[in-house]
Amino acid sequence: MVTTASTISSANYGVHIELITEVISWRKKRTSWGLMQSAYACSCAEDDYKPKEKILSLEIFSNNDYDVTHPKNTDLSLYFNVKQNSGTVSIAKYLESIKEFNYLARYAFDEGVFLQVPPNINKKHKFKFKMTLSDGRILEAETTEVELI
Repeated sequence: MVTTASTISSANYGVHIELITEVISWRKKRTSWGLMQSAYACSCAEDDYKPKEKILSLEIFSNNDYDVTHPKNTDLSLYFNVKQNSGTVSIAKYLESIKEFNYLARYAFDEGVFLQVPPNINKKHKFKFKMTLSDGRILEAETTEVELI
């Protein structure tokens, strides 16, 4: 469920990350089938665009103290899981799986990143997501402030 409410149950809190990418492609030479008439040519798989850079890490920070061991601006990524198929996995495991399967970067984190551990100091948080790419670039985005109950 998508909401714009400023108060959300911490058990249901998640963030959808949408990567807007530039697709650069080239034209492949057309394959000609010598034994088939063109009217009966088979349908080839569509071109897949492979990412030039890999996603190395995703770190998540809060603007407020989260718990005793996580004051503001410390990495909270262990407190979040990524939805993958019918379950969720840790961010580290998810990043490893997309490397193994050469997953298309523009669809990474498409199913959402969900909070697993509720805060116990402050209830209001603005989360900053910091993604590091293999070429050294760092992409950052910030959520609006929410109260997690």
